[in-house]
Amino acid sequence: VLRSGRVVGEAPRSEVTRQWIVERMSGRADTTDLQVRPAASTQAVLSVHHLELGSSSAGEESQAALHEISFTLHKGEVLGIYGLLGAGRTELLETLAGNRTPLEGSVQIEGRTLALNSVGSAVKAGIVLVPEDRQRDGLIPELSIRENVALAASHGPLLSRAHETELVRKLAKDLNIAANDLELPVTSLSGGNQQKVLIARCLMRNPRVLLLDEPTRGVDAGAKAEIYRILRKLAANGLSILFTSSEIEETRTLADRALVLCQGRIAAEFQHHQLTDEALFAAASPNVTTGSIA
Repeated sequence: VLRSGRVVGEAPRSEVTRQWIVERMSGRADTTDLQVRPAASTQAVLSVHHLELGSSSAGEESQAALHEISFTLHKGEVLGIYGLLGAGRTELLETLAGNRTPLEGSVQIEGRTLALNSVGSAVKAGIVLVPEDRQRDGLIPELSIRENVALAASHGPLLSRAHETELVRKLAKDLNIAANDLELPVTSLSGGNQQKVLIARCLMRNPRVLLLDEPTRGVDAGAKAEIYRILRKLAANGLSILFTSSEIEETRTLADRALVLCQGRIAAEFQHHQLTDEALFAAASPNVTTGSIA
């Protein structure tokens, strides 16, 4: 196993496990410690009521429909949205982030109704999105690491260059972005560190709700474990997190509670202790009948 240009582990194949690999790639233990969770808050931060989104096949990408989507996200909670391809996961997050306009429904942030008509209104209300495709929709490859993080500052209060750089350095340290120089191109980073750059950009806005679409897509096992810890720490500090995933293991590991989307509808709800591979897959499969578990 290589990390930072050095051999950090070697063992016969018979002794190698996933946990052994993750511990050496990340320099930390596996994600089993994430199972210890604080008591859930009852304070509602994001409330979604009867959200409807029409389907579409126009343009480069089709759009899955959403039907009667209603749920609540609490303060400091990590809520997962699990579903198969085409279930409507991305459409749901992009609607909440202002990228798509719903046909019906309402969204409230701490009791105040949000106008679902633009990204700007969502950001102003405290909702920010880390997109699924960081290369296409997130990063600007021509810019440096610092500039990619600091893009968020251009939409908020004016900051001096020195203050902006100080904030970026602090976030880079807090999120353990592995870069010797923040002026290096963002493309010089690994996939996991590029993902942390996008998370850092979102945190520059001091959000109330952090949305993440497939938060660890295209990153290695060590980076996954580190991103999970970052998100759990942010939640422990009071940030409300809503993420989507097509990976059952990721949903089981990261979520305090999970909703399952199937053909644009919420098919089931599970508390953390109820999350199993069988339950998640059965609820996500349109040909399997399951009941909602509260």
